[in-house]
Amino acid sequence: MRSYIAIVAVLAAVLAVSGARAVPAATDFSCPSSVASDFDGMEWTPGSGDISGVRAPIEMRFDGLVCGGGPEEAFASSWIAIESSAGNSITQIGFLHFFNSVLGTGEFCRVWAIDGGAAHTYGCNQQTNHTIVYFEIVRFTDPSTHAILYDILDCGTAGGYGNCASENSTQGAYSSAFSPVAAETDYGQSACTVRIMGSTTDAQKFGTSSFPIEGTLGTSSWQTRSYNGTLIPTCSHYGNTFKSFRMWTWDDRNS
Repeated sequence: MRSYIAIVAVLAAVLAVSGARAVPAATDFSCPSSVASDFDGMEWTPGSGDISGVRAPIEMRFDGLVCGGGPEEAFASSWIAIESSAGNSITQIGFLHFFNSVLGTGEFCRVWAIDGGAAHTYGCNQQTNHTIVYFEIVRFTDPSTHAILYDILDCGTAGGYGNCASENSTQGAYSSAFSPVAAETDYGQSACTVRIMGSTTDAQKFGTSSFPIEGTLGTSSWQTRSYNGTLIPTCSHYGNTFKSFRMWTWDDRNS
């Protein structure tokens, strides 16, 4: 399985609350503690590597479980990305559930990341469960510097990609790239319980029938691409399925 750079550092203490106490970490030995992180998803790897964009709606979900205690806060995240084929840089956007040690509880935020995957959270605790948010990453040429960059876009909840806000446009485009779409977890500490979002009867959705997961290659137009289910999770509680250029993920411990 390919080695992935993903969201590796969460901006903890998004909100400072006087007198807040951290909740003791939960444990679940049914998932391995020997790995720091886990992935459940799929990827698109064209022969040319000339990926110029990826976009998909992702469903905001409020189930799952995260915990604190270090050496870093645990999290679960659902995202789309363009990653360099060399595996040393990533450009991604999506949804994050992380443990805030100041609040002593989990928080739900939108999130983007570049380079090594340091998380930049926004819109925390302003989501609504089951809301679909449209995300897009697209390559462009800066008119002033002529540098070729990626624009990370949040296109809101109205539907489609006609009204997008740029979250970041500083990452230089990769000479060769692939595109993972994943539910990711970071256990944060040994035997820390982390559940990805979605349940067996109500999975988290990546893509819809009207707006499937799409990509662009070079100067081509947006279209569905041959994403393959190659990110096999280590934790047996994580599940996924792929159909008609859409993906569903879940944790069988959620209800």
